Amino acid sequence: HAKGNGMSTLIIVESYFGNTLQIAHAIADALPNAKLQSFDEAPDAIPDDIDLLLLGAPTHETALPSPKSRHSAATRNSAGSTNRVQPPPQRGLAEWAKHATIPAGTRTITFDTSAGRFATMFGCAAKAAAKQLRARGFQVERGPSFTVTAGDVLATGQQEQAAQWAASLLSKN
Repeated sequence: HAKGNGMSTLIIVESYFGNTLQIAHAIADALPNAKLQSFDEAPDAIPDDIDLLLLGAPTHETALPSPKSRHSAATRNSAGSTNRVQPPPQRGLAEWAKHATIPAGTRTITFDTSAGRFATMFGCAAKAAAKQLRARGFQVERGPSFTVTAGDVLATGQQEQAAQWAASLLSKN
């Protein structure tokens, strides 16, 4: 696989209040040749020319979003609800992961957004996604959780942290 600037990255993201999407944009901006898609747009079979696959989702009830938690996110009023993604996603990471195929040489890392400092103590979307994909035989690393406030807004500095994390991936490849 190509090193450095020749690295081809695909970021697939699920987002309701736009927070996970903002994190994904910060990551994409820090990586050369990064392409960003929603799970609605994403291919089930990841192309062989992708070196780095980053999968992002918000944490809903200590796990990946479900149809029930999505409905809750779609109808909840909060400070962040004005930023709601339209139209709302029809398919998320949980559904995509059931059918996805990832080439053996593709480095795959999950990331998420989670509310509050202790939100990830009991579980988070990045952990749940990595576990689900590993159960299907794929090599997946669990990446970071980025913090969202109780009002569904990204905490200060999270986009900068996401960009720094993305830059660190370049040096590790």
